Amino acid sequence: MLAATSFVRAQNTTEPDKRAQELFEKALSAYRSENPAEAKKFLLKSIDRDRTFVDAYLLLGDLQTEMKQIPEAEKAYRQSLKIDSTGHPRAWYLLAGLQYQQGEYAGGAVSASRFINLAHPTGKQKQEAEHLLESCRFSAWAVAHPAPDSLHPLDDSINSPGSEYVNFVNEANNQMIFTRKGTENVGTSQRPVYKEQVFVSERRGRHWSSPKKMSFPWPDNANMGAVS
Repeated sequence: MLAATSFVRAQNTTEPDKRAQELFEKALSAYRSENPAEAKKFLLKSIDRDRTFVDAYLLLGDLQTEMKQIPEAEKAYRQSLKIDSTGHPRAWYLLAGLQYQQGEYAGGAVSASRFINLAHPTGKQKQEAEHLLESCRFSAWAVAHPAPDSLHPLDDSINSPGSEYVNFVNEANNQMIFTRKGTENVGTSQRPVYKEQVFVSERRGRHWSSPKKMSFPWPDNANMGAVS
């Protein structure tokens, strides 16, 4: 993906309030010095001074993205775009990425499309932007068209009081290799330890056969884990 954050001054915006600009410069200095708390403090003061200061909203969005404050970062980018929807096209891309992360797929597709139409990216940037757009579109479609749920529990011969996890199911869906994890008492203290063994089962109709422990050219009582 394109870099998650990349502050660039917005174009064609009105001159901000002088005091707001001073506070912004302090925020930018703190941001570049990797002092996010200080940067955020100055940015909020700058915005409070001038509610139309696009640069401050953009940097706040970058900062909050890095701080993992995703809903807040989305709000900051939205506000910058509300003030100027064309002067900083990259904000649309960053917004789209945040929307995708939060499951706002339809909105993410709109934002990614706006970025492509405004910025006319080329090369790697174009590929990554188009990939984000298609990911948003597909995810929106998948959510609107969920696959039928055909899952059902396996036989009791497979499911035991312990834990099982599947290593392999063949293409015909009639052979399964899985690991069964249980406990075994060992030593003079008979302390319980975890032990894993690999089993194979065959499907006959809708039912799976009683699993058989697989044989390997090493001690039968070895802790197997999994096969690959």
